[in-house]
Parts: sequence; C-alpha cells; structure tokens
Amino acid sequence: MTSVDRDTNKHYLIQVNQCLGKAMQPRPKSIANEIADQRSLLWQNMTQTHHVDEVAIKRLQNRISALLKNEDIDSITRAMFNHELSYLYTYQGKMDDAMRHFDRTQGVLPENAMHLSKGHLLWMSGDLLRSREALEAIDLGQGDDQLFRTLVGCCTSVGMISQAGECLKRTSIKGRLEDHFIEASVKIITDLGVDDWEVTARLQTASNIIRKATSHPFMAYDIFADGDEGIFFQFIVDGSAQELVALDHKVVEALVDNHSGELDSMLSIGIKPFEPSEFDVSYGPYHASV
Repeated sequence: MTSVDRDTNKHYLIQVNQCLGKAMQPRPKSIANEIADQRSLLWQNMTQTHHVDEVAIKRLQNRISALLKNEDIDSITRAMFNHELSYLYTYQGKMDDAMRHFDRTQGVLPENAMHLSKGHLLWMSGDLLRSREALEAIDLGQGDDQLFRTLVGCCTSVGMISQAGECLKRTSIKGRLEDHFIEASVKIITDLGVDDWEVTARLQTASNIIRKATSHPFMAYDIFADGDEGIFFQFIVDGSAQELVALDHKVVEALVDNHSGELDSMLSIGIKPFEPSEFDVSYGPYHASV
C-alpha cells in the first residue's frame, strides 16, 4: 500500500439530530431542542480542534440528568434527552453508557432516525461493523433529500460504497469533488466484482488499531478515488507527526497480516493529520425538531 497526499474535501460526520418526521410543524424552541443545539455546538467545537471537551460534556450531562428527574415530561422529550446523552457518552468513549441511554429511545423516535443515529454513534466509537448493520437497517423508501445527503457521508465512512453511490443518485446536490470520488469508488468496486463488505472489514481492522492509540472519537475521514490509482481512505487523527507516522505503519501491518485479496491492489487505508483549516461540513446533519 502506498501513501497518497491529496488535497481533497473531508466528510465530517456531524451529529445526526433527532428526527420526528415531516409531520412535525415549526414551533417555538423546546427545552429538548435547546439541549440538542447545545450538544451540536459542543460537537462542532470538538471537530474544529479534535479535542474532547470533558468539562463542557459533563456540564451538559448533568443538566440533562436533572431534567430527566422530572416525571411529568412527555415520552418524546424524555427519549430526546436520552438520545443527547448517548452522544455525550460516545464523545467520552463510554459506549456501555451511550448504548444504555440510546436503548431508551426505542419505540418512541422514528426508526430511520434512530438507525442513522446508532450508525453514527458506533462509527465514532470505531465499531464500523455494527455501524454498518445499523445503516443497512434504514428504509430508503422512507427517505428524503436530507437523509440521502447525510447517508452519502455515513455510508462511505463504513465502506458501504454501493449504498453511498445509490444515495448520491437520489440527492438534489450534484457535481462536488467528493461526489466524483464516491462515484469512482463505486466503479472500482463494481469492476473488481467484490462486495463492499470487504471494504468495511479492512476499515474495521484499521479502526481497531487507531482507536487504541487515540483519545478522541472518530470525527472525520478523507477519501480519494481514481480508476487507475484506486481508492485511498484516510482516517483523520490528531497527534504529532512522529505518532501518526508510527500509527500509520501499524495500520498497514495489520492490514497486510489480516487481509489478502484482489481488493487490496486497489484499496489503501491510512492516517491523515487533523488540520483545523480543512474543516468542512459538506453533508451536514439530519435535522428535525419538536
């Protein structure tokens, strides 16, 4: 595998805000929306530094926990509070707590939105295989343009190249550089005749190495694809040049030790240093409110 330095756009996976469907009408901001906005701002600040703000996270966790003590709040608001807590715990890497709160949203918030959120939570934690399972459960027949645009980035992040290409076809925004790379990736996978699950398996191997060595959740990735050069996927990681070079070598070694197939001639996976100036929010979140 070779390292390719490309000036490509980044797919920053912004939090998937709770979705309550098109039936919800605009109304004054609720306490749940206020909490979601605070968590969204916290996340945006984190993506611009790649540092976890433990103090801000703890303060918001405490506020939500206090609100949850009110037995009179309705079931949707309670579910949304738990949804926000699941994200905050994921930022801290406390996935048992994150999934415990996420499970409390089941049967209350719409299924597509919850599959999307679960997929994002698991991706941030480095569990790409389970993230893929959650994203595969989404009913595209019930999707809208915002969902499809969000899924382009989410699916690509876990190696669901074919699904990302399908969602891209359904979006209203066309012609961006990142779209070209995704389309090129789809063609490469198709021409090779391999299932894109093999991409996910290799990304998971890389993730296992990276997450052990980093203190922040996954926040971004970079993808470049060309019919001649192949697909080059990079996890965006914060750290010193020396640390990241060593980590990149470990990723390559793990991939060589664990995978061998036709795909490996056309897929490279590596590390790219986080640079604040490269912050980008091309696909954005799946918004809704109560």
